[in-house]
Amino acid sequence: MLGTSIKKFNEIKRIAKEIANIYPHIFDVVLYGSTVRGKENPRDLDIIILYRDIKKQDREYYKIPFEFRKKLIELGYSREELDVKGIAIWELFDPNFFASLGILAEGYSLLHEKFLHELLNGEAYAMFLYKLPKDWTHNELNKFLHALKGRDGKSGVLGELGGLYLSRGVVLMPIWNTERFKRFLERWNVKYEYSLIIKTTTMV
Repeated sequence: MLGTSIKKFNEIKRIAKEIANIYPHIFDVVLYGSTVRGKENPRDLDIIILYRDIKKQDREYYKIPFEFRKKLIELGYSREELDVKGIAIWELFDPNFFASLGILAEGYSLLHEKFLHELLNGEAYAMFLYKLPKDWTHNELNKFLHALKGRDGKSGVLGELGGLYLSRGVVLMPIWNTERFKRFLERWNVKYEYSLIIKTTTMV
């Protein structure tokens, strides 16, 4: 669950809301990166402040992240742990800003206390493509499959993390459990790659 591994998470949300009340230019304050993806004992905190109408030549463009970082240091974070930056919201759609999709898929709004994909009425997943070792014995393969989805096909690590088995070698994992599923595959020495995807919520 988001927040359980984040140091002083409630205080971080409070500071974000205080800063937003001071500067009406702020559209949102977003937490993203490995912390949101469920990394154990994360060593860094990635925060991006989205502006409505501030340009790079404006003083507040750099002043606001500086003040936010200062408050986080007062909270107990070190400078090395923090990556706090600000961008105009339209910069998310700049093809040269490569972090855009990751921020939209995994970003968590500290002001609204929801994931950005939820605010967009969508769902976000990490889609894993993995290949099992060719030299595994039948017994090793069965052990892996039981650990993955249990003997009933519904439990195992997929049941624990809320993942979805699509087909052989393809799994969808909720964005906040990305790092935990990566660790599972790495423990089994299974090679993988993954992509972040956003899908619309199906209305029936």
